[in-house]
Formats: sequence, C-alpha cells, structure tokens
Amino acid sequence: MRGDTDASCYPRSRTPTKSSEDYLEAILVIRRLRGSCRNVDIAERLGRSKPSVTKALSNLAAAGLVQMSGHDVHLTEEGERAASAALERHRFFERLLVETASAEA
Repeated sequence: MRGDTDASCYPRSRTPTKSSEDYLEAILVIRRLRGSCRNVDIAERLGRSKPSVTKALSNLAAAGLVQMSGHDVHLTEEGERAASAALERHRFFERLLVETASAEA
C-alpha cells in the first residue's frame, strides 16, 4: 500500500488519481458489504491512518465525489461511476492474471 502522503486525491484535471480511485473503490465495496461506510472502515481496508482518510475524503467531497452524512460516507453519482469503473478495471486484470497463471500451469 502507498503511504499516508497521498491524500490530495483529486487533481484539478477532474481525472481521478490512482489514490482517489482506491478510496472510491473501497467506499463502494464497503457499502456493498456492510450497507454503510465509515472513515475507520476505509482506513482499515486500505491500511491508511484515520487522519489521512479524513483528509482524502475532504478532497473527494470538494471534488463532488463523496458526501458525508454524520459518520457515513456516500458516493455521489459521479463518485459511483468512477468507483464502478475502477472496480471493473481491477476485476478485469485479476481475471487476466488468473487466466494467464492457469494457462502456464
């Protein structure tokens, strides 16, 4: 995992960075598994500190990708699209690796 220095997350270009995609994907997966998502859940899943997660979520909220309701983190429509795209890309590469490993065995 990357260190705690990558909390900037979303550049002015409006193209999600790898770090922001990691956060968005984590939120999507956690919400699907648990029905809700808290800062501490994201920190645990990504192996980051809670202050780094708080900073990253602040940046993602400023970019219009997440919203906070109390302690619950929600994806906006744009955040959901970016998270789903990142998750699908990761699943594609996981399948490719499994198929490649199976073919070599």
